[in-house]
Amino acid sequence: MSDGETPEETIRNGQDTLACWIQACKEAGREISCPGESTIRKSFLKGPRKKLRFHR
Repeated sequence: MSDGETPEETIRNGQDTLACWIQACKEAGREISCPGESTIRKSFLKGPRKKLRFHR
């Protein structure tokens, strides 16, 4: 989410937010997906399979 005094400022602020998010992901060693691609699904499928147990 971004805001600004003008539409142009809002766009610049959004672009800055995106750049900061990408940098934080890189620093944390996280995968950055392409638009429309889910990294959650990929990381889930790469992990070891475990049986899930539900407690009632």
